[in-house]
Amino acid sequence: MAKKAKKNQKYRIYPMHSAQIKRTLDKQSREFKPMGKWESLQRIFKHQPVLQNTTTANIHVAELQWESQGRNALFLNLDDIRTIERGCCKVKFVPDNFLPFKSFMLCLPAGYEAHGIRPTGLLITSFDSQKERVQNINNCRLKIDPESPVVLDNAIKYQGKGISIAYRGTHEKEFTTLDLYGEDLESMVNSKTFSDFVTVYEKMSGHAVNYFSQSPLTTSERQLQYTLFKLVMSLSMYIKAKPDVLTEGFPVKGGFSLSEPFSEPVRSLTINVSSKHRDSPEEHHRGWFIRQLVAECYYRGEYKDLEPGSRMVFVDETTVNLKVASHNVQG
Repeated sequence: MAKKAKKNQKYRIYPMHSAQIKRTLDKQSREFKPMGKWESLQRIFKHQPVLQNTTTANIHVAELQWESQGRNALFLNLDDIRTIERGCCKVKFVPDNFLPFKSFMLCLPAGYEAHGIRPTGLLITSFDSQKERVQNINNCRLKIDPESPVVLDNAIKYQGKGISIAYRGTHEKEFTTLDLYGEDLESMVNSKTFSDFVTVYEKMSGHAVNYFSQSPLTTSERQLQYTLFKLVMSLSMYIKAKPDVLTEGFPVKGGFSLSEPFSEPVRSLTINVSSKHRDSPEEHHRGWFIRQLVAECYYRGEYKDLEPGSRMVFVDETTVNLKVASHNVQG
């Protein structure tokens, strides 16, 4: 009897909010069809400014940034998600260029579920300074509302590097974004539990700037946000330490399909995390982790010009008492 062919792996992409508005406008009126996406948004927001709120504004800034920075789309399968989740990502401070790309879409397998919720793919964007963040905002302003005043550097309260994660969760039409900056970002990276996450969040000043949703999040939705944030940061550190896990192209093993077509061409990359387990009654498996080097002795010779704490050692998942593979990551 012939073996039954395996079904293609289905992935959920991030549903571009700007593209959804464009499709809706095209259906409602023929006058929008000859226009580009951002031109259409500019027209509709000019006549109905109430549609442009803080949440959608931040999402559009992120979507434009993704478009202008290579349109990277990363595919991660379910087994590799579990491997990444077993790891430990704890740092004294978040290094520069801490993501594999300044912005990227993370396409999740359709079978992925956390806290009873199956989220869409994620859109992750980052910036290394307040100035860069303001520049991103002004780039989007020119696309959607060119007559509005220029956003000045001092308009953004938070200093240092930051990250934004956008996705759709329980509600089909509502987006959630998490924006973290500076010390808040570092505290969140080092949170070990959801309770730690909530504690850090409650201590953050200016909550309205860090936590966006068009309706209050339930406990499960907040737990999902914590889980996705830890997944993004752990995956990013993993890739920075082991860039060879990324291969150009869409997933090929068993084929694949998408929750919906991409609204524009993308640069696709597949993540392949190899998990090496050994069978022995005297051995037990240990997840990967990152060790940040802070002692002065690690900053001599060729490393004398580096800032203390900027070197990291990646310790691969392995079994106890066997050889551990280490890789340097210079932030």
